[in-house]
Amino acid sequence: MQINQRVDGRFNSAIGLLGSSETSARTGAVYALHELALEEEKYRQQIAQILCSHIRSKTNEQEYKKITKERPSNEIQTTLNLLFKEKEPVYTHKILQKYRLS
Repeated sequence: MQINQRVDGRFNSAIGLLGSSETSARTGAVYALHELALEEEKYRQQIAQILCSHIRSKTNEQEYKKITKERPSNEIQTTLNLLFKEKEPVYTHKILQKYRLS
């Protein structure tokens, strides 16, 4: 019971940070969610969906489009790297094929 509460707490904290106005906090949240996905299979699909949604929402912002014309920001590139890491595939093709990035 305590372990589940701790895991749920970590998940909720990371989700809260993902909404931060600070890039470093959002990037930390991405890493925290990824670590949770590594540890807890029950969260993988939900985390994949959240990270894909985060990419869509950030890259559709007008300010983002002005600043990053040639390549993704570090935050978005980090998220993409974690989602599609080939050495350590956490989010299987089966999980990711359900979600669009653009």
